[in-house]
Amino acid sequence: MIALIQRHLQAIYDIEAPDIRDFLVEAEDVQQLLGASARVAREWVLVRQADDDVDIGVYLHADDIRAVDARTPAEAVRDALPAWCAVTEGVSHFLLLVRRAAREETVSLLELETQAEVDKYVTARLHVGPDPTLRRRLFHDASLAEGLDGEERHRYREAGRLADRYCERLERHRDVSALLAELRGFYRRTGHARMDMLRRAA
Repeated sequence: MIALIQRHLQAIYDIEAPDIRDFLVEAEDVQQLLGASARVAREWVLVRQADDDVDIGVYLHADDIRAVDARTPAEAVRDALPAWCAVTEGVSHFLLLVRRAAREETVSLLELETQAEVDKYVTARLHVGPDPTLRRRLFHDASLAEGLDGEERHRYREAGRLADRYCERLERHRDVSALLAELRGFYRRTGHARMDMLRRAA
């Protein structure tokens, strides 16, 4: 399912990227890199820059991988939404980081989180069709993970707020081709232009 989610996002945005499965790391790797005191999380994307190279590692909790692997995409969205969101978030982060690294462009943590929130909505919508409850389930019913500090809580809340308003705009597109045109234009904006557009829309 991880590969399917990656292919789906790449098709949505008309982009190419290496196979994320070659960059997956285990929980023990995360603990070794971040230390035993690191907060527990169901998804981590680890980035290390050395000279002109960028190393990326992606951790996804085994329970979430099993939950989505046991279902079709539509079933995962309907019946295992938290697991679907965690896996999609990891893939989304990976794709944006790879794109920005290849283009030698910066990306902020807020932009990464906002893009992931948009990607959760878009992939879910395209798999299950129009659902008036989807935005509420993703952006209003969801709760923040335990152990976040104040800065992280603010960033996640702001990412959810910005994505919610943008996805409200996306709901106006009933035609898939129009939706894809909107999304591809959005994805190709620079980080500053993208966040400025989202803030003005919100």
